[in-house]
Amino acid sequence: MGLSQFDETVSANVVGRINAGDGTGDVDIGGPTNSTWRIDDILLTNTDTIDHEVALSINCRGEAMELGIIKVLQATGVEGERPTDILHNVLSIAGDGLVIDANTRIRLRVLVAMVGTAELQFMCLGGAV
Repeated sequence: MGLSQFDETVSANVVGRINAGDGTGDVDIGGPTNSTWRIDDILLTNTDTIDHEVALSINCRGEAMELGIIKVLQATGVEGERPTDILHNVLSIAGDGLVIDANTRIRLRVLVAMVGTAELQFMCLGGAV
């Protein structure tokens, strides 16, 4: 997806990881300050040897709502395997993404902690609109 598809003025991509040291900690993803943000995809990879369930929720001004949970299979996005897109799986949207304001955060939570050196990696693709 290109910036022109959604009239996005600035690309705003976020990458990160959840590892054993994080336990089942939440990862909040926010867009550019003082801007409306369009999230096109949230891609997940899983380097663990077991599947992991990941919850996606939205938090706006202290009020949170879980949007859904998906299972990220072992080795998803590793060694040529495709990553999974939690946003499109949970919301069942065809391709338009999700628009949030500067006060809203998207939250990822691994329901069972990662172990050893395994990681759940994420890449959130979008832009300011």
